[in-house]
Amino acid sequence: MEIAYVSFDSVRQGVGASQVVPMVRALSSLGHSMTLLSLEHESVSHEEVEALFDAGVNWSPIKRTRFGVRGAIAAAISAAKCLPAGAVVHCRSDLPVLSAALRHRKFVWDSRSLWVDQRVASGQVQPGSIEWRMARKLEAYSYRHSQGWLTLTHAAAKVLHERYGASRTPHQVVPTCVDLERFAVAEMPALDELKLLILGPYGPSYDLQLTRRLVEKLRGSIDVRITWATPRNTSDAHLGLGEELVHPEWHEIPKLISEQHAGLALLHGGHTPAMSGSSPTKLAEFWASGRPVIVSSGIGDTDHLVHEFQSGLLIDSHQSHDDLDQASELLPLCADEDLPRRCRELSEKHFDIRQGAKSVDSVYRAIA
Repeated sequence: MEIAYVSFDSVRQGVGASQVVPMVRALSSLGHSMTLLSLEHESVSHEEVEALFDAGVNWSPIKRTRFGVRGAIAAAISAAKCLPAGAVVHCRSDLPVLSAALRHRKFVWDSRSLWVDQRVASGQVQPGSIEWRMARKLEAYSYRHSQGWLTLTHAAAKVLHERYGASRTPHQVVPTCVDLERFAVAEMPALDELKLLILGPYGPSYDLQLTRRLVEKLRGSIDVRITWATPRNTSDAHLGLGEELVHPEWHEIPKLISEQHAGLALLHGGHTPAMSGSSPTKLAEFWASGRPVIVSSGIGDTDHLVHEFQSGLLIDSHQSHDDLDQASELLPLCADEDLPRRCRELSEKHFDIRQGAKSVDSVYRAIA
């Protein structure tokens, strides 16, 4: 089946490198003819294009020239012009749906997170504004007119059903999967100090005050060393946790995780539509490395997964400092010799890129 996979993220770094490239390669291995269209900030070398071509993927990078609303429209038009004749369009998130609509093509809507809800939660969009109304109309169009659709979580699918009615088109839940071959389960470090890792930029969706309160609570029992890993092109601002700031390359992330006891990812907005569609990549990367996560409750399907596999701590964002009793559970959890196995089992069951590709493949074949 001929598929045009459209992503408005660069595939040279971040989620593009960790999710998009492994996914299109996995889909190619299942027999699909894959064309990848991505927005890139910089020129792409012939060698980079050839590397994907050798993996069975025809990559057509599009140079990003504008940002904001005009930039999104320009990107959609550029991608629409590059769509191969006859290909079904895999639209990664809402905006690429515009490209498919401009060419009147069949498309699969890969909804990712509930995009406009997350922008409202972060203060980037005001409810009722023109941008909000346009984004909601695009979401409704994507849901009602796609030939198949994907969500990151079961919780997000429930929100969309409630908003727009039940859908009879093929649907699968495919969370932010990772290439498990990149990650190995290493022995836990000694617990003479507690090593926690914050992975990735600390945007407005993250709850810094809750993070500080939790770390303070933990430091009442043990020395805590915080490492914050961010891309090299981000600022050297600090979080006020006494953290060590590092800038690892993408391929260095698995080793960095293996040197920690747990990952730390506390977000605002748990148990809201904005977070119901969230499946942070970093959680899958920690679990694939056999490491637990300390995460806010009400984030996508995370509560269920943490409970089922005893693979982390769930923190309620509304708790006061004195009520953060879960902090006392972290040291016994990290001392549990079976913990790395459970975390890895969780990743193999729910976050394996190859299993994710098979789920996507089932939607492709249902609409062929």
